[in-house]
Amino acid sequence: MRLRRLLLVLIGSGILFGFASLTLAQASPVPYVAVGDVVINEVAWGGTGASSADEWIELYNNTPVSVSLAGWRIATTNNMNLVLQGEIAPYGYYLIERTDDNAISDIPADRYGSFGSGLRNTGEIITLTDALGSVIDTANGDGGSWPAGTTSATMERIHSTAPDTPSNWATNTGNPHNGRDANGAPINGTPKCRNSVSPQAADLVVAKRGPVQTQPAAPMTYTLYYRNPGNIVATGAMLTDTLPEGVTFITSTPPHPAVMNARTLVWTLGDVPITLTAQTIRVSVYAPAGTGSITNIITATSAVTEATPATNVAGWTTLISAPAPLLRLTKTGPARALPDTPLTYTLTFTNSGDLAAQNVRLTDTLPVGLEFVAQNAPYPFTQVDATTLVWDVGTLVPDGSGYVTLTLTLGAAPVPTLTNVATLTADTGQTASATWSTQAQPRVKLYAVQPGNYGGISGEMVALINLGAYAVDLQGWCIDDKVSSTTRMCFPSGAHIAAGETLWLAEKADGFYPVWGFDADWTTTAITRPVSLLTGDWPGFTDDGEAVYLLDVNGTVLDALAYGKGTAEAGWQGISVPHPYSSFENKGQVLYRKLDEATGLPVRDTDSASDWAQDPGDPFDGRKVRYPGWDLETLFFPVEVAATSNVTLAVAPDGMLNFVLDTVRAAQKSLIIEGYTLGSVPLYEAINARIQAGVQVTILLESTPAGGMSNQEKWVAQHLHQPPTSTVYFMGGSTTRYQYQHAKFMIVDNRTALLSTDNFGESSMPSDPLENGTMGHRGFVLRTDNAEVITRLNAIF
Repeated sequence: MRLRRLLLVLIGSGILFGFASLTLAQASPVPYVAVGDVVINEVAWGGTGASSADEWIELYNNTPVSVSLAGWRIATTNNMNLVLQGEIAPYGYYLIERTDDNAISDIPADRYGSFGSGLRNTGEIITLTDALGSVIDTANGDGGSWPAGTTSATMERIHSTAPDTPSNWATNTGNPHNGRDANGAPINGTPKCRNSVSPQAADLVVAKRGPVQTQPAAPMTYTLYYRNPGNIVATGAMLTDTLPEGVTFITSTPPHPAVMNARTLVWTLGDVPITLTAQTIRVSVYAPAGTGSITNIITATSAVTEATPATNVAGWTTLISAPAPLLRLTKTGPARALPDTPLTYTLTFTNSGDLAAQNVRLTDTLPVGLEFVAQNAPYPFTQVDATTLVWDVGTLVPDGSGYVTLTLTLGAAPVPTLTNVATLTADTGQTASATWSTQAQPRVKLYAVQPGNYGGISGEMVALINLGAYAVDLQGWCIDDKVSSTTRMCFPSGAHIAAGETLWLAEKADGFYPVWGFDADWTTTAITRPVSLLTGDWPGFTDDGEAVYLLDVNGTVLDALAYGKGTAEAGWQGISVPHPYSSFENKGQVLYRKLDEATGLPVRDTDSASDWAQDPGDPFDGRKVRYPGWDLETLFFPVEVAATSNVTLAVAPDGMLNFVLDTVRAAQKSLIIEGYTLGSVPLYEAINARIQAGVQVTILLESTPAGGMSNQEKWVAQHLHQPPTSTVYFMGGSTTRYQYQHAKFMIVDNRTALLSTDNFGESSMPSDPLENGTMGHRGFVLRTDNAEVITRLNAIF
């Protein structure tokens, strides 16, 4: 049977178990966890004597298997939202400390991080959820005052398997207590020990270590560990070690003498006090003469009640084999991969066997999303392809070792976790492998920011874009104008951003809609619009300059923007993006990223002003202004037509009037006209004739053309406005979305399109006889039946 590994952390001269025990069954993380399998076991909501901010929370695993806590969260109603990581051992404890690992100075935390604004002394709900968001347990679930605990003593769960009810919590009695605060003083709590208010019981925990492999009849040493994290002394304790068949006992270390009976060693321990520090006994033996696997079992007993008898038994398995190479390979590297940041990994390999390994080859297979940059090693190197790296190590003598340093960079990761597998092989058949996983930082960026209140109604706006290939959970992510803040605007549970998606966040949903022409995705205030609500308050960005930050659930700055007179604390370099842009009215100018003309996506992010379209140093993609409502994303790419179509051109002023009139007169069902001005009387007559013939006419004009609207144009517009058959609209002036209309085109029966460089007036379409020449604006007009052009003009209209 395979054994669970044991994590040991040295503390002074003692050893603290990272796992509750070594069990004979394979204790692998389970995919499903039921309610109450892992519970909130102890809460120091009042901090410690060193600081009221030194709060901590302890979890307990009620099951005989390890539970992976990756993606689990512990949250409160006061902005704590901490993502957990790692595992919690069978019948083991998991310690969470606020801010840093010094709240309990002599016991390592399993996780530490922001508790938001801290645990309220008046009480609040603490919720533990699994990676799927299911609630596994709560503490103070009714949301009232804390049912137990004080500002100087912890709140302890009485029965770990009982539900979260006020009657199942009590205040630490002080007997027992363990752990020391940041000043080294004892605390009134029981971190990683049985709670003082739980039924009295010892909790002997044993473990065993030894060689993984050895030769027949070779001397070998087992190390036995025991401790008692219960809440009473384990009186009359005894330790029994049953040696495997064929193993010959040599000696054991004091202070406890071993009494041997056949293959059984017994140590009388007496009273084992309450402690997290493990005591050790070393046993020297000879291995069996044959080959195969042997398992050594250790058992602890005491004269008092045992809290978890399953932790009283442990074992160790050793392979007895003939002399041979024994290859080992490890890989270390960063736990998080950041875009545009070198990632350095180290591959270390050894031969701990008795014979040399011949023709050793190291192969590292990179996952999609990690890209090779460089390597440093004294061995011949071959890059077989983009993902396969090979080093020919050659002969690796007994106790020989080597290492390779590898530099990678984060590319387009298809999944959030990138797993790198390396293998070490020899021609004698020995192999070793190592796996390393890194979390790719999500490629979610600030896409656009509108710091001003456009039109007096819009409120402010922030847009995010996900440039990655997978959806990202946004729960606990925040937008703020400060890196550190006690109140900020954040995404609630269930929020996510899909691959390639842009999310629009509005300060006021009801002001955003009429200005932008669509509903925001998230908002802090909604009265009539059906928009999901963010938590917290909108930051309130300063019009003439500030910083905008995108922060993940741990408060890490993922992206930043410094604009106008503002500067950024983190995530930014160089000058700020100009705002408001010179020579243009502020009135809600929108800061937005430069878009690659080939893809329509933001250009490569350098955390500087050169990423943004207002960049004054870029005469091609920079020096641009945008206002709310401009549908840049939809109409970014021009229509490129590769089809056989009829195209007819006419030159203005000579040939424009009759060409346009012929186009209008062909209308049988509908006529759409969009223009800057429309003052031509012959054109009016042609349009009016089509109205009388039953053609549906819709006209859109500029309300405030340069120099004002002429009386003739007013007359034409007034007489063409004949609802419902014909409607004339004006755009501009005091409108909140589009204030200017300069397009000049027509759509006839949705079959013919006409595009003009000049206005539909006398200066471009003179109506005088042409025999002796004419005067007017030079330009041209184009007519086509191409369906793609017609579709685009309809979209613009």
